[in-house]
Amino acid sequence: MVFAAILTLPVFVLEMGAHLIPAFHMAIERSIGTQTSWLIQFVLATIVLFGPGLAFFTKGVPALLRGAPDMNSLVAVGTGAAWVYSVVATFLPALRRTLARGAGEGPHRRGDPGAAGPTGSHGARPARQRDGRGGC
Repeated sequence: MVFAAILTLPVFVLEMGAHLIPAFHMAIERSIGTQTSWLIQFVLATIVLFGPGLAFFTKGVPALLRGAPDMNSLVAVGTGAAWVYSVVATFLPALRRTLARGAGEGPHRRGDPGAAGPTGSHGARPARQRDGRGGC
């Protein structure tokens, strides 16, 4: 957990600092450049996702395949989808723009990958709740 937090902190500072403090954004552009910042964030986030976060995939994917998804499944699907989106946005930006236009999104708008999260959680109830043996 500490390892994941240590690797996540620079990602948070690079991304959120650039949004919150315009001077920080300019300092990043002048020193390492935006693309380099994105690559650093991608590498660190990938290490966290497939290092300490691997447990979500090893527990969640089998549960999903059994037809009994749990919170591990929800986290695995959500973070996996966000990671794939990041790969496309970072390394294939022209493809992301093409797909966005094909989905009816104009070139001036950015997609919202986070909007898919709540949609995927509808089937994440335990089996005893789905078949009427308890829960909501």
